[in-house]
Amino acid sequence: MNSTHETDHNPAQPRPFGEDFLAALDRFRAWIATATGTAARPVDAESLGYSLTDAGRVALAATDGTLSACPVDAVTETDDEVTARVLRCAALYLERHGWIQGAYYDAASQSFTPAACLVGAVGMVCYGGPVDAPAQHFDDPGFLDFEAAVLHLDRYLLVEDGSESYEFNDAKGRCREDVTHVLRDAASRPAYELIDTLRVINQRNDDLAALAEMLIPGGTFAEGGIEGGAE
Repeated sequence: MNSTHETDHNPAQPRPFGEDFLAALDRFRAWIATATGTAARPVDAESLGYSLTDAGRVALAATDGTLSACPVDAVTETDDEVTARVLRCAALYLERHGWIQGAYYDAASQSFTPAACLVGAVGMVCYGGPVDAPAQHFDDPGFLDFEAAVLHLDRYLLVEDGSESYEFNDAKGRCREDVTHVLRDAASRPAYELIDTLRVINQRNDDLAALAEMLIPGGTFAEGGIEGGAE
């Protein structure tokens, strides 16, 4: 995660799963259950005096015209159909409205559809408009879709680039075409494939760490270890 992203407001927040959360579905499932246990159910916005704009409806609408309501049990495994739609719509949003680095949205824009970063574009699709700290909107009906999409994107980026969403977006030399390509390619990759790859990578890293431990002073080959035994 790029520590410079949103330094003035909306700092990027780390997830509470630990370093290997991307390959740990059980902990993600438990966290989602906790986060949504007290979450408010969707309400009729128009009954409260707020009319959703056409842009908001388009951003939130599924291909069949219905609003996404991805269930908790589907999100824990990543609902690939919903997630893929969110990521493709985010790519389209960036192509239509612009892409930026260092902030979720262009603070100088007076538009309801400002230029956005990678994560900000996902937020626009899931929430229908710019919001502060998109990863903190636990009670919003679009939160589960947002979290699932960013989780899937982070898995993809770790496998393909060795980075995560904020870091990839803010990297020097990055361009909009890089970001839209990643969004669309990630949308085409099933969650199980990325999870399996991450597990292989994690195991390989563990094996390399164990080997390194053997080769440093105080390790297996240090004085008194295998060398000492050979003498």
